[in-house]
Amino acid sequence: MTIYFDMPTVFMVCSALTVVLSLGMWIVLLASKPYPGFLHWTIGSMGLAIAFTLFAYPKLFPAPLVMVGGNLCFALFGMLYGRGLRAFAGRPALNLPAILGLVVVAVVAYYLSIVQPSMLWRVLVLTLLLLPFYLECVWIVWRDPVFRFSVMRRWLAGAFLLFIVWSTIRLGLMFLLESDHTDINTPSIIQGVTMIVSTSVCIATTIGGIVLNFQRAAESLAQHERRLALAVNATQDAIWERNLKTGQPYYSPRWFEMLGLDAGTREMTDETWRALCHPDDVESTLTKLEAAVSSTDGPPFVAEFRMRHVDGRWRWIEARGRLMQRDAAGRPLIISGTNTDITERIEGRERQSRLEAQLHQAQKMEALGTLAGGIAHDFNNILLGIMGNVQLAAMDLPADHPVAGLLENAQQASRRARDLIARIMTFSRRHEPNRQPTSLAPIVTEVCALMRATLPAQVTLEAVADSATPIVNGDPAQLHEVIMNLAVNAAGAIGDKPGRIVISLRAGPPASELRVRYPDLRPEAQVQLAVRDTGAGMSPEVADRIFEPFFSTKGPGVGSGLGLTMVHRIVTDHDGIITVLSAPGQGTEMTVFLPAATVVPADPGVGKPESADMPPEGHGILVVDDDALVLSVTAMALRRTGWMVSAHEHPGEALAAFARTPHGFSAILTDLTMPHQNGLDLAQHIRRLNARVPIVIMTGHLTSRAQEQGAQMPNLHFIQKPFEMKQLLALLNKVVSDPVAARG
Repeated sequence: MTIYFDMPTVFMVCSALTVVLSLGMWIVLLASKPYPGFLHWTIGSMGLAIAFTLFAYPKLFPAPLVMVGGNLCFALFGMLYGRGLRAFAGRPALNLPAILGLVVVAVVAYYLSIVQPSMLWRVLVLTLLLLPFYLECVWIVWRDPVFRFSVMRRWLAGAFLLFIVWSTIRLGLMFLLESDHTDINTPSIIQGVTMIVSTSVCIATTIGGIVLNFQRAAESLAQHERRLALAVNATQDAIWERNLKTGQPYYSPRWFEMLGLDAGTREMTDETWRALCHPDDVESTLTKLEAAVSSTDGPPFVAEFRMRHVDGRWRWIEARGRLMQRDAAGRPLIISGTNTDITERIEGRERQSRLEAQLHQAQKMEALGTLAGGIAHDFNNILLGIMGNVQLAAMDLPADHPVAGLLENAQQASRRARDLIARIMTFSRRHEPNRQPTSLAPIVTEVCALMRATLPAQVTLEAVADSATPIVNGDPAQLHEVIMNLAVNAAGAIGDKPGRIVISLRAGPPASELRVRYPDLRPEAQVQLAVRDTGAGMSPEVADRIFEPFFSTKGPGVGSGLGLTMVHRIVTDHDGIITVLSAPGQGTEMTVFLPAATVVPADPGVGKPESADMPPEGHGILVVDDDALVLSVTAMALRRTGWMVSAHEHPGEALAAFARTPHGFSAILTDLTMPHQNGLDLAQHIRRLNARVPIVIMTGHLTSRAQEQGAQMPNLHFIQKPFEMKQLLALLNKVVSDPVAARG
């Protein structure tokens, strides 16, 4: 039986198939962004197509070109495919072995085809050269984790193994035919099967290369999507998109989570968005969106608006987007962006604004306090001169003189001025409060008793005091002033209309909403003194200014505008915080938070001296004050009562006079604040000369530091300006006449 095999047809069909496969590889290469190694596969596939074309049409090309070029291009396929697999797996391509192999193939093909033709040896040598490269392909595909797709791994490994197995069988058959002296140069089934096997391997590897490339692209896309999802989840942003042509919106599931909605049962249409958006924010947000869509330069869309959560609260949302696509006519088509929940950021911004406003208020009050304190200090000396001269004038008149009553009126006015200065000193923090364990309940009761006598009949005053309320460390007089001012302010808010005032006293932690509004409010339990009224209430703008000095909502001539300012300063001095809750038409509630008493403060030992008998005549006293008026009136009053006075305006002159007769004075009277040398420094110098002489220091600002320094000196006393002359005389008589005080 004769076996006929049409070799030209086989070569043409194989050539056509490899050309089509090569063109497909080039299309994929040019139409997409292939991964490393795909170019090697494309060139190798093109080489196989060229080899088959040369073998299919040998008469069209010179014989050397057909034999050398065909074998060289055929070898190019296996060698480059291995380099491509390495590159695809991320390994070095190692092109040098392939280049050397191609050179050897070209030399062998030329020598055994043209110089010394021998088909058997040519096939043997070239097959032995190619088999290591195909074995390398099998090893890479099977062992490298990159080719973990089980189908592709078996597909490619099977294709390469098919070529290796057939090449081995082919060599065996050729040696067998050679031993039988069969003419193997004629077309035979062996050559046809070789071409078919090579073409099959080319088809399998081409399809495998394309599939690997797209599988990696799909994997890379999935990885990018995972990373994008992780990034979006990390930022807690919601993604939205809007088709401007159809009006169809899209929102990611995170958007529904922000609002507490169920994405599976709730659809976010334009109507739903409008219903959930705050009415004040709808139009402004849509206007910004329309501006971003209609603009030709495509500016980003940025808007902040409020959306209602399912729990009823308003959530602040920041929307950012950009026009992403236009149609063929240039009309806007797609706009997309993100939504971010910025509620905490807005609340933080508001807290910061409140803190800045509080800081500004504190700085302003501190500046006013410094100014007021300086004025009050100077005014004390002026007032002391007025009071002293009025008292001296009264001493020269009989009790029934018509002018005596006028002088008493002047003295009463001076005392009221002194009390006003004391309030200003408290406002300026230049007056040290007399701290002591104090219960607020009796003070509340006293204030209520005083207020009921002055309130209109239609205003009800009620006191609610918890008996378990702890005591506080405070100045009773100042705390009385706080409660009285708050009650008077509440009565003024009600006016002539019927109303109710409730003064409550209890202990407990502040409410959480107050802590949000007042960050400095401590969370632990505190003494709470609240004054609530049913008056007209205040707007937020007025409530923010009520503690400013001289700010008042009352008409001209009604109130000084310092009442609540003094309240704020006293509460602050007592380490407390005052809060305000008010709204127009809903009344006002002011609450003072004070820490409960934990340590009983030491008694500073400064009080009003009791009267004492007059000292024996002839007692000398050294008087020092840089204010001439104070020095004059004080010296005159002392001389009239029998004191021998040595008056000096300069501390240096006074110290020199004392040094001349250090035991010639029974007492020293000096001002605290003087230029060049203060009263405490002068007292230290005097103590070095006479350790027993009593020293009295006059001051309008008795600080705790001055008290501490004075406590370290024996027989040293303080008297607060402006004082009445009888107070000064009583103190001097006591320190001179009391032997215990004299010993210090």
